[in-house]
Amino acid sequence: MRNFLFFIALFSSLLMQAQTWVDETYRQMTLDEKLGQLFMVGMTTSDSEDLLNRQLSEIQKYRVGGVAFLAGSPEVQIELTNRIQANAAVGVMIAMDAEWGVAMRFKSLEPFPWAMAMGGLSDVSWTRELGRRVGRDLEMIGVHMNFAPVADINVHPLNPIIGNRSFGSSPQRVLDHANAYALGLADSGVLSCAKHFPGHGDTAQDSHKTLPQVAHERQRLDEIELFPYQAPLLDQVDAVMVAHLDVPALTGQPGQPSSLSKKVVSDLLIDQLGFSGLVITDALNMKGVSQAMDPGQVALDAFLAGNDLLLIPVDLAAGIQALKRAFTHGQISEERLAHSVKKILAYKHRLGLHHKPAAIDHQQVLTYLQANPHSDWIQQLYAQLPTQEKPGTLSLDSSAKVGYATFGTGDASTYEKTMNARGATPFKPGVNYDAVVVSVHVPDASPYTSYRLNAESLAAIEQIKKRYPQRYALVFGSPYALTQLGGPDQWTQRWVMYLNKPSLQSLSTKVLSGQLLNDNRLPTKKTAER
Repeated sequence: MRNFLFFIALFSSLLMQAQTWVDETYRQMTLDEKLGQLFMVGMTTSDSEDLLNRQLSEIQKYRVGGVAFLAGSPEVQIELTNRIQANAAVGVMIAMDAEWGVAMRFKSLEPFPWAMAMGGLSDVSWTRELGRRVGRDLEMIGVHMNFAPVADINVHPLNPIIGNRSFGSSPQRVLDHANAYALGLADSGVLSCAKHFPGHGDTAQDSHKTLPQVAHERQRLDEIELFPYQAPLLDQVDAVMVAHLDVPALTGQPGQPSSLSKKVVSDLLIDQLGFSGLVITDALNMKGVSQAMDPGQVALDAFLAGNDLLLIPVDLAAGIQALKRAFTHGQISEERLAHSVKKILAYKHRLGLHHKPAAIDHQQVLTYLQANPHSDWIQQLYAQLPTQEKPGTLSLDSSAKVGYATFGTGDASTYEKTMNARGATPFKPGVNYDAVVVSVHVPDASPYTSYRLNAESLAAIEQIKKRYPQRYALVFGSPYALTQLGGPDQWTQRWVMYLNKPSLQSLSTKVLSGQLLNDNRLPTKKTAER
């Protein structure tokens, strides 16, 4: 009991110290410095040195509160991070969009599987461990927040921007895996950010390019899109990112981006759902919000809606000036400004940014990353991924004549070698086979690559289905590729491998013969393409 009381007292003391620092720091800030804390600018480390230097000067001039790093290299990002932190009066919050690890931005590194592959796993501890490993890499390069997990329910097979980034189409499964991912980030001391509120999973358009509409009524939104935004996820994540979507049932104003709507941000997310963490906009340079509005007005409307952090403004100076004018004219109160700035400062204290961050050892980090420290674990994870649709296996013995037919634009060389080694042969029309295996190979350099087969391939598959009663399918890509093959009743068995990695191709005969059976379930509903 004495130890318990001691820890309670210690915790209370630490909270008081944090609040004291927050209040004192806020009190000493000028209005410009307070406004600067609200912005998180973007930096692409592959940009020219002149452009990066201009951005560094702007960050220092406006006392910007956060930086989101985009594509580039770890070497340059570490150098820039060290320079940013060395020149900051208050530590800068560094963020990255690293849903499937730092390889999402540093292309030379080994990526983790996309969320869709993880969504098929019945054991969410793998997702938590993935989040922990992603968080460890981010922490090493000085990143404090990951714009993950994706909490979108991807119910639209042709969604051009979410798709593989979602844990699937089951609201409960997405909630479970998103929460596990957030817990993993927390294990490594990295902030999590659930996105894209209120739900980007049922759109056929990309909010980077336009303003997608989600036309459902509130009851349906509660059942699907908004389902993940409840306990335990909202209790666990540190931030929620608000998307640029047209959701009239929530905004009450058709055509208004959800990120600029007080009804969506303040009334729904903060008041009704009770979220008290950081609220951050999706990037304000996306066409879903920037194409028809003044950049200063966009920043102001986003803040008035209830957002704390304004991500990647089109024009930082215009955004700050718009907020400054609004404050001067009483449109933004001191209380409203203090609410967001102090919340940001509180998170910075929690991250240790009330002290000057130590310089990151560039060589130490590069040595760590280049050693591919997660390779062995990723190979173990790959063996967990294959998901079979129903009971049934294929006998690959010397008495069976098995043909295999490959489709898609992805490389299938490892798969072909693996099948050949077990006595299967390349499919030839007209030959009598005991069984035929159809495989679909989708290039996985990007999660946005289309899984759709061309008309010639689809016609060939239909001919196989007509002639051979024992037919099997392996999809090395999105489970949505199954929608092109006909229903499960048209196949003896179908498996989804999720990725076209050589390591997964090498498991194909074990999967077909039942040596890698598991209790996974497809993360997508059996739905036809729209």
